[in-house]
Amino acid sequence: MLLLGCAACGAAACAGPSRSDGGDAVDAVNPGTDAFDDGTPADTTMADAGDEVADDVQQPDVQVRDASCDGIDIGAVTDFPEGTLQLIRVPGTRVVLGRDAAGFWCFNGICAHFEGNLLPQADRTALCDNTNGGRALHLSLYDENGVNLRAAAGMPARTDYNRNNFTVRICNGRVLIDRSNAAIVPRGTRTPVT
Repeated sequence: MLLLGCAACGAAACAGPSRSDGGDAVDAVNPGTDAFDDGTPADTTMADAGDEVADDVQQPDVQVRDASCDGIDIGAVTDFPEGTLQLIRVPGTRVVLGRDAAGFWCFNGICAHFEGNLLPQADRTALCDNTNGGRALHLSLYDENGVNLRAAAGMPARTDYNRNNFTVRICNGRVLIDRSNAAIVPRGTRTPVT
């Protein structure tokens, strides 16, 4: 296999754009040839760190990673009109995403009592669904920010049932959420749509 490296910065730091088929250009060179899987010739020449590159040689676009675009992409801003409060499945869990005039917010969409789904209601509350694998879940109730209003079986609210709120980002017209512990924000935090 032909491997290309980066003399100046080390291979790990040289992340280029991916091919349209999802393959990585360096790893997709066919063994024993100088061509990619799609027949495109592989450029096997590398300039040394100080070499000048001719003006007529097209250089690849450099893509700078924008930290404000980190997170799980859950859809376009336009997919969530004002007044939205909905349960969304994301890798590994579920979240409740809301949007009002002040912006977007998100909280853990799993009930603290037997891990049922928190189902948004018309009155902007979230109700723990009635069954989880055939077990009754006693309908715990949460406000639009994930604060427990009623514990299981109609018991008084419990602060230990309150759900974490997570960072929401808007990037290039897309809604992104960050579920990391570092991204927990105070309840009621909104991300404005600009």
